[in-house]
Amino acid sequence: MKKILYFAAAALLGLASCCGGNNNNNGSTCCSNSVCYPEGSPVAKYGSLKVVGNQLCDEAGNPVQLAGMSTHGWQWCPDCYTAESVELLVKDWNINILRFALYVEEEGYNTDPEKFRTKLCEIVDLCEKMGIYCLVDWHILTPGNPLDPKYAGAQEFFQFMANKYANKKHVLFEICNEPNN
Repeated sequence: MKKILYFAAAALLGLASCCGGNNNNNGSTCCSNSVCYPEGSPVAKYGSLKVVGNQLCDEAGNPVQLAGMSTHGWQWCPDCYTAESVELLVKDWNINILRFALYVEEEGYNTDPEKFRTKLCEIVDLCEKMGIYCLVDWHILTPGNPLDPKYAGAQEFFQFMANKYANKKHVLFEICNEPNN
């Protein structure tokens, strides 16, 4: 049920929408804005995801199941998330989605928003290059109340991300992970 909520939020916000796919000469599927995904990749195959009822579906409304990995807090192990490690997960583990846990507190995003956005964008762009989905997780573990002033940067963060990735089929948003209180 939790996974469905992640994708429902992205679908409802319209942040993962894009145009219909067209093939170009290099074996990629492209949108009219030149966003290309490798031919045969999950994003080229499924396109923009949406929720129909309680079922995650591809662009055409066919049920889809994603399988992937979630990062741990990048701030604690920054050397783990490289082009090589993501490529290994795609090729050897056959993941079709990578969830990037962007901790806001716990030595995370709030300590240096620009640094964390830069790293996140690197990962999102790697996922695009490999044709897999990237779930951006705004992780609010402590204190966990989405209305806490510590999370005041959420609006700016999502405006930045939505503007940067508005036409990318592979980007999904988890707008509030682990809310409590």
